[in-house]
Amino acid sequence: MSIQLPLGDNTNSTTTLVITKIGHFLKNDEEIITGTDGTLLFFVTESKSNRRILRDPNGYPLLTIYEHHEWFSIDEYRIFRGDSIDQSNLLWTANASSIFEFSSIMDVFAVTNMARKPCDFKIKKKLFSESYYFHSGDSDAVVAKIKTINKLQNFLKLKETRRLEIFQEVDLSFIVALYVVHDMFEETKRRRRRRR
Repeated sequence: MSIQLPLGDNTNSTTTLVITKIGHFLKNDEEIITGTDGTLLFFVTESKSNRRILRDPNGYPLLTIYEHHEWFSIDEYRIFRGDSIDQSNLLWTANASSIFEFSSIMDVFAVTNMARKPCDFKIKKKLFSESYYFHSGDSDAVVAKIKTINKLQNFLKLKETRRLEIFQEVDLSFIVALYVVHDMFEETKRRRRRRR
């Protein structure tokens, strides 16, 4: 599967996806990703606490997102082709831009970017904001934006709904995988705060 980088700045062509997380207070949540017409495009399953798999509508594994922990270092999130975490299938890595826990900025690197300078993508979420943004490298060019919608209504239904708007020509599965990376990152921060 090829992952395309953004081509140009075609903000007149926006693709909108809807991401619904079901049973987010329970274990083994499942997330479904649809078009605005309700057509199923992808879904995400959790195979282990530190691993999620992005699948196509038929259940075929497209990408695996793996959360790698090491003592005294920033957690790293790795995106692999298929359902394997073999190093030969590694495509992308992501980590927090800062060691400070309140930071919600992540840098994303292609596996071919050996120097890791600059980053290939950046994920930014402002403090107390419901939205966060996917940028191309260190630039201000926004590739995609995601926002939680119908928050109170969905809370009562034990689900969470987000709207993902993609502004540039980019592989949809890759952007969804970046969403999963950031979601895992935020969940890990919340889990650590609860342990204190």
